[in-house]
Formats: sequence, C-alpha cells, structure tokens
Amino acid sequence: MRPTEYDAMFQLEDSYWWFEGSMRFILSEFGDIPTGKTGRVLDAGCGTGGLLRRLAHRKAWGVEIASEGIRFCQQRGLDNILQASVTELPFRPNSFDVVLSIDVLVHQWVPDDVSALREIHRVLVPGGFALLQVAAYRALWSAHDVATLTRHRYTRDELGEKVEGAGLEVVRITYRNTLLSPLAILVKLLRRARAETATRSDLVVLPRLVNRGLFLLLAFENYVARRVNLPIGVSIFCVAQKPSARKDPEIPGPRP
Repeated sequence: MRPTEYDAMFQLEDSYWWFEGSMRFILSEFGDIPTGKTGRVLDAGCGTGGLLRRLAHRKAWGVEIASEGIRFCQQRGLDNILQASVTELPFRPNSFDVVLSIDVLVHQWVPDDVSALREIHRVLVPGGFALLQVAAYRALWSAHDVATLTRHRYTRDELGEKVEGAGLEVVRITYRNTLLSPLAILVKLLRRARAETATRSDLVVLPRLVNRGLFLLLAFENYVARRVNLPIGVSIFCVAQKPSARKDPEIPGPRP
C-alpha cells in the first residue's frame, strides 16, 4: 500500500466496520483450527498489526514487507515482527500450525502468488492450515485498488486452482461480503460515470450510526457464511490444508 494508506488503516483498524467484521469472521474460522503440534501461528503480511495483536496470546509471529507497517506494529507494542516478503518467508520448513494471509496475495509486492502459496506450504507443518483472503472480481476494480497497490482480483475457481497448484488442499472456499456487493458495484459505477480519477482508498471516517449499521449487516452475513458457502461477494475466503502422511483431525466445514 501507499504510506498514507498504512496510516489510514492504523487509525481505523480497531473501529471501522469492514476491519472489525472481517477480523471477527477470520478469528471465528481460526478458532476451528487445531493447533496442537507447534502451537505457532504466522500472520504473513500483517500490515499494521491489527489481526496479529488479537493473536498475541498465542505463539504468533508476523512478517511485513513495508517499513511503514513495521513501524505501526511497533507502536502497538508488537515485537514479534520480521520484515520480509511472503515469497521468501524467513522460517524453517514445518514451523507453523497455521498461516494466515489476509488480502496479501492480491498485492503488487507479491508478483508471483503461487510462489507465495508455496512458501506458505513450506513453513506449515504436515496437516497444518492456511487461512487466506483476497479481493474478488476484476469488474470491481476501482480507485481503492490503485491506492492500495492491488495487482489482481480473483474468482473463487482461480484462487482454488492456485492453492491446489501450490500443493495445498482446499478445505472450504467461499465468497464474502455478499450482502454489500450491490452497494459496492453501485458506488464503483457512479465513480466511473463521473470519470473520477482520484486514487484514494475507500477508508473514510463514517458517521457512527452508519458504521454501526454496516458492521451489524456484516455480522449477520458472517453468521450465514460460517454455515454455508456464499456464491458471490466482494472478497474470497479460503481454508486450505497441507497434506499429511497420517490422518489429521479435520476442521468442520460449513455447518448444516
């Protein structure tokens, strides 16, 4: 991301509806993952540390390529951070039970997403899990993507193929932020109609009631997405597993 976007993320990450709703969903999915082998967790591309801070009670590490992100992580009091790329993780093979990589594979600083996925595979223990999230649909490309240095937006099938091409097995894969998709599409179409050329992200301070209402809508969708895979959305979420020589406990899929 651009340096100004790191600052905006740091200021809003603990209160903005999008971040709060996404983190709650990710952490609830993470809660289903068995972590009894090493107990270690990696946030690969931890940004300003909002998610990593919530994992601080575990043996959690973070890597972040941008010095701006490292600086904000340090302001949060996080000292379990290394500056590195997700395509060259500075850890030995079989080091982590779980690797999270949230909205990282899409970035211009990750020119080879399959290489990054292979690195995640390498550092996972056999039977370990990867939790991934990416932006969906090229048609939703906007000024936000330019400001955040997005390289690519995915389809569900495309992400699944790349995950499996890196040697991981897809456990579940679903679109997210479905209920807000019509609004997102409308906003982007209006901006295009006005020939808007600004390269700023969508991170803006909202009135408190609007922010709360959007969070509650996303919280309801999270409840649904924990039980069924959604057919469309602004984001894609994937749980994948590194194959094991022996049978490992499986995490639950969508609830019946």
